[in-house]
Amino acid sequence: MRFLYFSDPHFRTTQPRYRLDNFFDVQINKLKNVIQIATQNKCDFIVCGGDFFDSPNPSHQLISAILETLSTNKIDFYSLIGNHDVYGHNLDTINRTGLGVLFASKLVKPSRLLEFDDNNYKIVLSMHDYTQELYDPEIHCLKLTQDYRIVISHCMITDVDTVFEHSLIENIKTDANLFLCSHYHVPFKCESKNIRGEKNLFLNPGCFTRQNKNEFKQSVNVVLCDISKKASNIRTIKLNNDSEDSKIFDYKSIELEEKLKPFL
Repeated sequence: MRFLYFSDPHFRTTQPRYRLDNFFDVQINKLKNVIQIATQNKCDFIVCGGDFFDSPNPSHQLISAILETLSTNKIDFYSLIGNHDVYGHNLDTINRTGLGVLFASKLVKPSRLLEFDDNNYKIVLSMHDYTQELYDPEIHCLKLTQDYRIVISHCMITDVDTVFEHSLIENIKTDANLFLCSHYHVPFKCESKNIRGEKNLFLNPGCFTRQNKNEFKQSVNVVLCDISKKASNIRTIKLNNDSEDSKIFDYKSIELEEKLKPFL
């Protein structure tokens, strides 16, 4: 079973502050890149970890561009629901949102439980939409009998303390072998052991589009997951070229603002 994972694209129509490029076109090209990588690697499906849109009410222009891009995709495409995808953190509003339109088009499928069998080696992947609960045993512990268990959750799980309300990895009790995180925009990779004493990997690729100045130094990543009876291969693929960053971000304005801060 092979799939491609990315998260928190926050697709939007407006140009983020400090971006010098044509951000609208850049984000659409990134989505095309995801489809291309998944196709080249013969993935069974693609998963977005949530916050597909930056707002529950994206412009028709943006929805049309995304639908046109996804119409060329031949691979199953799933998306979790993130807090930015709905109104008032209420998942029941999904039917009147931009992501709801994508679900209705059938080009994107809502989160669900997927099961696979590789020569009697059972694999399960459980997707979980946004929740305000920082720790939910019903999500983090599948209590299933499959040989390899994967959880994808749009929940504020972090590897270090942060100003946001969060759950540290060290406090998460899970029986997953692979836990793919989202919501928190900073990439991390942390190896540990699950409650069964098996090897466990927590991995967050970070936000898919760098919109805020504190994200500019981060890499843009997707995760290629190849799980079989023989082995599990989890590979992070970097999409951005660091040498191009000076042409993408307005560092001069950022530096000037920092110098003026004491006088404002």
